[in-house]
Amino acid sequence: MAEGVSGGASETNGALRLDLPHLTRWELLSHRAKLERAIARGRTTEAGTALLARIEAELDARRTLCFENAAKDVLPLYQGMRDEDV
Repeated sequence: MAEGVSGGASETNGALRLDLPHLTRWELLSHRAKLERAIARGRTTEAGTALLARIEAELDARRTLCFENAAKDVLPLYQGMRDEDV
């Protein structure tokens, strides 16, 4: 991993903080594709590889955050029963 990158999002008092919040998901995906093409052509540097690692970590953090938020809205299958009991 790159220096200063803790594997994506940083936990602060239970709240998820993203490393690159100013970039949209679409921008992150397009920059990742550009970096991967540059690496395939042999034009890679330490900074490019480190940036690719940061982008991957950011996308993973956003994916995790999306699924965590979606799981909050899931209703139980049967009222009054836990899902484990079914």
